[in-house]
Amino acid sequence: MKEPVVVAHSGDSGPTQLMDSESGWKLLFVLGTGLAIVGLMDFALPFLSPQWASLAWEFGTVTGAFEGMPI
Repeated sequence: MKEPVVVAHSGDSGPTQLMDSESGWKLLFVLGTGLAIVGLMDFALPFLSPQWASLAWEFGTVTGAFEGMPI
């Protein structure tokens, strides 16, 4: 008769690091803030060199701002 095979099983499968939900929300906040800053910069850049007397600049800037916005 064969000897029974005993498999050692321990609860520790190695060093694991659990993330709490607070750090996940902080990461989402940082990501959202970064995306908002980039979006606002994309919206504001055409207005940085104003040429108010030029109709081409005025209409081009407004058109570009509306084209860059999502629905």
